[in-house]
This record gives sequence, structure tokens and C-alpha cells, in this order.
Amino acid sequence: MSSTARCLAKGFLTMVMLIEAAVRELRRVDRWSPSFNEFAKRLRAQLRAEEDVVFAALEAMGRADCSRLIASLRREHWALRSLLADVERELVQGNRRGAVGNLLELGAALRTHERRERQEFDPMTVQLPEILDSELSAVIEDRPSAEPVRRGTLSENGNNPCILVGEFIRKGVCP
Repeated sequence: MSSTARCLAKGFLTMVMLIEAAVRELRRVDRWSPSFNEFAKRLRAQLRAEEDVVFAALEAMGRADCSRLIASLRREHWALRSLLADVERELVQGNRRGAVGNLLELGAALRTHERRERQEFDPMTVQLPEILDSELSAVIEDRPSAEPVRRGTLSENGNNPCILVGEFIRKGVCP
């Protein structure tokens, strides 16, 4: 498993625990769930990180063999965001039972998505340079990059991974 795949898997496990906690909280109390708030924040960040960092890096490397898979995973991300919006709408309307049902459906969809990524997508991430991992973590955790920023990194170029990966390809760091 690549370090990129490990980073994504760690985020997934955290989200699964937060979904379970949110379901328990929503079944018990008559208020918005703090665990759900954290889950929603992390899900949005993880999906954005996958799209803006990992997918874009693979696309910039010219991996034609993964373009269909990436397009399909982007559609799954759209569906996950849609389910998340359904949960939020139910909570705003005060329908906790509907929110719990939608949250359970979202959890099942997220598990299916993660399983597919693990089986089909993770092997492709082995070719990504490890420097992307700090950028990936920074996007997921909504913080500045932990590593010193140099010209061409995501942080300095409006989160454009194509610039960073292009530099690595030219220097022979990644294929």
C-alpha cells in the first residue's frame, strides 16, 4: 500500500467512526450532532483532497489507463456529496429519523466507495511522489502544508497539482 493510500485509508476509518457516533447521537438527543459536524467537514475535505491532489496528479502524469476510473470516482464523489446534503437538509428540517436513515445510506455508500478505491485505485497511487502526501494531509486536515513550500507546490500555485507533478516528471522523480 502506498503512503497516499494509507493516508486516504486513515481518513476513511475516522469517517466511519464519526458516522457511527453521529447515528448514536442523533438517535439519543434532539439537536445537531457534533460528530456529524466533524464527519461532514472531514468528508468534504477528503473528497476535495482526492480530487484536487490525487486525481489531478494522476491525470497530470498522463495515466490514460486511469482516466475512466477517475471519472467514475468523481461521479461517486458527487453522489456522496448529494447524500450528505440530504442528511443536512433533514437535520435543518428537524427530521432526525430521516437524517439517521440518510446517514446510514451515506455510510453504506462510503464503504462501497472506499472498497472500490482500495481495490482499483490504490495500486495506481504507488507511482505518486511522496511529497504529495504532505499536501494531501494538509488539504484533508485544512491546514498549511507541513513541508517547506518550494516553487511549483500546491500551496503556492492555487492548489494546482499539475504544476507540482509536472516538475517531478521533468526531473525524473516520478514516471
